[in-house]
Amino acid sequence: METRKRNDEKRYSIRFDAERISIVNHRISHPRPINIKWSEIERLIVFKRDLFAVDLICLSIEFQDGRCLELDEDMDGWKPFIAAMPAYLIGCRKLDEWFSAVASPAFATNPTEIFRREAAME
Repeated sequence: METRKRNDEKRYSIRFDAERISIVNHRISHPRPINIKWSEIERLIVFKRDLFAVDLICLSIEFQDGRCLELDEDMDGWKPFIAAMPAYLIGCRKLDEWFSAVASPAFATNPTEIFRREAAME
């Protein structure tokens, strides 16, 4: 998979602590974060978007009320967030358990569920 040039100035950032995840849009003058409690997350699916010359790894966060939020690897804070998810979501698969299945083959979507709340409760 080809590595694309990363923009030094990120448009979005991901921050988190033991209670919540915060997503900030830096393209607006007075950004207000989107805050998500870990306990609100129902399901996580990792997949790739084909951007013609390169792929973009994405994470779909599904909520109990049916809403969905998509994050991607171009967001500031992605790597520490992905590494920390299993500590906050019991039963969430670690990066080394899903990355190869999502990354290969190139340009295929390869959706992979890495967390489901009811599965984690069993």
